[in-house]
Amino acid sequence: MVRRGEVWSSARRYARTLLELALAEGAAEPVREALRGAARLLTEQPELRRVLEHPAVSAEKKRAVVERIWVDAPPLLRRLLLLLAARERLNVLPDVERLYTREWNARPSCSVPRRSTTVSTTIVTISKPAIAHE
Repeated sequence: MVRRGEVWSSARRYARTLLELALAEGAAEPVREALRGAARLLTEQPELRRVLEHPAVSAEKKRAVVERIWVDAPPLLRRLLLLLAARERLNVLPDVERLYTREWNARPSCSVPRRSTTVSTTIVTISKPAIAHE
């Protein structure tokens, strides 16, 4: 039997890796929204969760279910869902979603709009030549 601490630890690794890859691809926000929806679906649809977590259901069938349900999900999330299904670890998905969101919110770049950074740089650039000519 897997202990809660082990589940949390693996969920944290999946969340951090997913966020790093999503940030690298510029897809962190769409992945976050789709991840939230996937976790909600598994929580709200116990029949689906039972099928995807049942050891008697083959990995091929689980893969087919994941591919059909999340056909429009961002590719990174689909790969994670397929990986979790193959490893029979879909039970960690709600924790992955919570930790992904926590990591996302902890990043300073997520709380500062990019546009304000660009404006500040523009103002500094404009101001420097004016000072140099005085």
